[in-house]
Amino acid sequence: QDLRLSPAQLRADTNRQPPSPCNTMDAARLMFVASKGRLASALEAIPTGNNQLSVGLGGDIPIFPPLFFMGMLFIGLLLKLVCPAVPVLPKQLRALAVRLPVFLVMVGAFVATVKLSEQALAEAQTKVNFAAVVKVATGGPYQFSRNPIYVAGMMVLGPGLIVLFNSAYVALTVGGIASAYLVLWVVPVEETFLTGLLGAEYVAFLGSTPRFLPTTIQYFLIVLVVAHSVECAVKMSLFKRHKENSMLYHLAMTLAWGFVYWAQIEKEDKKTGDKNVKKGD
Repeated sequence: QDLRLSPAQLRADTNRQPPSPCNTMDAARLMFVASKGRLASALEAIPTGNNQLSVGLGGDIPIFPPLFFMGMLFIGLLLKLVCPAVPVLPKQLRALAVRLPVFLVMVGAFVATVKLSEQALAEAQTKVNFAAVVKVATGGPYQFSRNPIYVAGMMVLGPGLIVLFNSAYVALTVGGIASAYLVLWVVPVEETFLTGLLGAEYVAFLGSTPRFLPTTIQYFLIVLVVAHSVECAVKMSLFKRHKENSMLYHLAMTLAWGFVYWAQIEKEDKKTGDKNVKKGD
């Protein structure tokens, strides 16, 4: 095939006028309007049945929680990029060789929690992401928490990201704002909806299973475990510099405190058992 242009075609191509600024602006305006319409339709809540919450702008849950979480992470990273650095980790823990393994372990724990929760929800004939509800899920992680995925997000995945990026801005957006969205908006809406939908079955679940973690002592225990983990890493750096006594002292203190914590948990379990016995009587 001959790809050469004839003289007439060359003259026509030469005389062709460039697009006017007016036409270019109109095209850009049309593209913006179309994109805005598509985004709005993607975020807008779709009407659901009586046994399912609607998610999206104008719905029961205005922003899909994972999307909100990702948005807060993006904002935190943007702030980290444009603002002065505000690290949250001590100097001994700032190396990527330390932060990355911690993050991967926490991601693994989060994924495992989600998978176990999905199995429990499947047994209750429902699934994650605000699917239609038939009955209460009480198996798997739901034996210990009414919101195990949210707990894993706030207390495992969120801290993992904070450790990975070592930024106070990520701690503020992911650990603060995203968690506040779940605690103050999403969870109360879910509980109100499920109470109205399932009635006495869900009210009994509210009374027997905590919203997030089983007892106050376990909140305290998690904080102490994190504190001891940081302390262990610091002591390990001292150990590498041949200061063995400080490391041995740390291990001894950790074991001693472990017995103290265990005794407190045993007391708490005994109180809970006594309460259950009284209710049974």
